[in-house]
Amino acid sequence: MVTDVRQRVTREQLGRRGTTREQVWVNRRMLLTGADHLSQRQWTRLERTFQTEDPTKEIAAAWAVKEPLRMLPGESEAHWIRRRLYDFYNAAADAHLPEATRLARTIDTWWPAILVALTEQVPTPAPKGSTESSNRQDALPAGSPTWTTTKGASWSTSPSPDSDRPRHDEVTPPKVGEPHTE
Repeated sequence: MVTDVRQRVTREQLGRRGTTREQVWVNRRMLLTGADHLSQRQWTRLERTFQTEDPTKEIAAAWAVKEPLRMLPGESEAHWIRRRLYDFYNAAADAHLPEATRLARTIDTWWPAILVALTEQVPTPAPKGSTESSNRQDALPAGSPTWTTTKGASWSTSPSPDSDRPRHDEVTPPKVGEPHTE
């Protein structure tokens, strides 16, 4: 969202994309860094960038929306989760940015799943190509969802290990010259 706002503001102001001549472009990665990870020198650069290259204050507002949302995954207690969510929605409303409104709607739509992920121990799938993925089945508690692949190599969940879908280590691509059959 911060990147979308930065790009839009730059296009509106300059009529083109940002370049190394603009500090807001040079510091674009710092805009994505959490406030608690910035050094004093980076804070100074960030404030200078907001003052000199953000006359509409939209980039600073987008940055202010990002921060409370970024704090959500670190919380597991209900009252702190509600507080962080309240801070995020207030920042999004105060920003008056279409990008912030879109992000707030997305969070609202996905909130039930996000809340479960924040408050429960949800197993995460092994990344594609992981050497540990075949061993992961043993590490999950009984009744947990298992992660398997279909022949198209897209990841999907199957309800049980007894599923008729092949596991990723059982899928073999057709040999060259052989017709592909389902």
